[in-house]
Formats: sequence, structure tokens, C-alpha cells
Amino acid sequence: MAEAKEKKVKITEREIVRDMLTKILVDSGSNVIGRTKEGLVLAVNDNHVVVKTILKKEKVERKDFVETF
Repeated sequence: MAEAKEKKVKITEREIVRDMLTKILVDSGSNVIGRTKEGLVLAVNDNHVVVKTILKKEKVERKDFVETF
């Protein structure tokens, strides 16, 4: 029998950022309900709000940061 080839799962930068954003929002007490193709779904004042994750691939210098953590 031929051995089944392992399928590699590709994780995109957008998924990594979305997962990090989800963790930050949950840790800060936000009510994250789920995800859609557009972004994360939060419950805010009895409404569902979609927070879009937008990635722009460009180099950013430290001096360009508006606020640091």
C-alpha cells in the first residue's frame, strides 16, 4: 500500500494577525462571538459588530509608530 502523503497546511499572515487580534480582544474582556470572511464578530451594546482585519504589506519604521505598548 502506498503511504498517504502528509498534507501541509498553509497559514497566511492574515490568519496569524486575526488569531493574535482575537487573543488580545478576549484577554481584554471583549465579547468575541466568532469569525466571518470579513473579520471578527463582537457583541457590543446588544449588537453584533464585525471588526475587519486589513493587512497592508509594507515596511514600517519604528519612528512611524503613533503609539507603542
